[in-house]
Amino acid sequence: MGVGSVPALLLLLVGLALAVAAWIFFPGEGADPGSAPPAQPGEGSGAKIEPGSLSDPGAISEREAPWEPAGVLPPDSPYRSGVRPTAALVRGRVTLRAIEAWPHRVEVWLERQSDGSEFARVQPTRESPAFRFEQVPFGAYRLRLEADGVTPITMLISASVSSPDQFQDLPMRPAAGVNGVVRTAGGDLAPGVPVTVEPIPRTPRDLVTPITTWTIADGSFLVQGLTEGEYAVYPGPARSPVGERVVIRVGSDGALAWAALLLPPLGSARVVVEDPQKLGFTGVQVKAQRMRLAAGQLPYEETRPLGDDGAVRFNTLPPGEYAFTAWGEGFPQTLREARVTAELEPEVRIPLRPDPRGLPPR
Repeated sequence: MGVGSVPALLLLLVGLALAVAAWIFFPGEGADPGSAPPAQPGEGSGAKIEPGSLSDPGAISEREAPWEPAGVLPPDSPYRSGVRPTAALVRGRVTLRAIEAWPHRVEVWLERQSDGSEFARVQPTRESPAFRFEQVPFGAYRLRLEADGVTPITMLISASVSSPDQFQDLPMRPAAGVNGVVRTAGGDLAPGVPVTVEPIPRTPRDLVTPITTWTIADGSFLVQGLTEGEYAVYPGPARSPVGERVVIRVGSDGALAWAALLLPPLGSARVVVEDPQKLGFTGVQVKAQRMRLAAGQLPYEETRPLGDDGAVRFNTLPPGEYAFTAWGEGFPQTLREARVTAELEPEVRIPLRPDPRGLPPR
């Protein structure tokens, strides 16, 4: 090595030493301006990372929304916690309705509608009238009540995740009642005739509520749910008999009393409601009322809903003078008169007009 090369070597060693010192004490200097160190989580974004939280949003699963029922749950419902149910609760209470003594046998069934199979059965008592079926799989069911001397009850229910807690009140009504048949003066069966079963009050202060039904195609009728006592049965609407009254007695054994009713010669009338302004017949009623009673004649009044075709037929009218009235909500009363006889059926036409006060018909 020559003498001239020693200073060059010393300069090289000094330069290397200075470079190492600069890298140690000033690490950020001398870096490439076009490159940047990788950003740390939260730097430069303003986001704050809480201790223990995940920095990757994709790693956080969405929390499931709390379950809510479709309706209001009872205060003691086990499903008020908000946890989605996996089975239903069907419960309720058996109550007395016009029955003084609790029957000897009372049973409540829960059956599947699909095949009629029994899910469970309970026997409520007077001391414990409530019933409860737990862990009922979701689906369609029949809830049945049967008891001695009581009219059976069947209710259709649907147990679902939206209605998991169902409460049903099962009232016990007497199975006793009256059935019978109505015939014309000529002996023919009389379908479509109103029949009224009216309790006979035990004292003059007793208030009674008549029950009116209609004979079916074979002229028969049936009224159930009557308590023990005496009843007057007659053809015709409530308190407007068109034939002789028959007094029957209903016992407490659940049996049906029999009543055969005979119609005297009666007339009929057909009422047609005209709708020139196309207002519609929804909610329109028609009443037939006997007027100008002669000696020995009884009052008669009957109201029927108007049919979809705009007509209604009264087929059990005692002969006499009648006022026929049509009305409805949004329609004023419109009256027409006609005479009814046993030989000739009049046709009464009543125009339907809007309310003059401007109220819309409903």
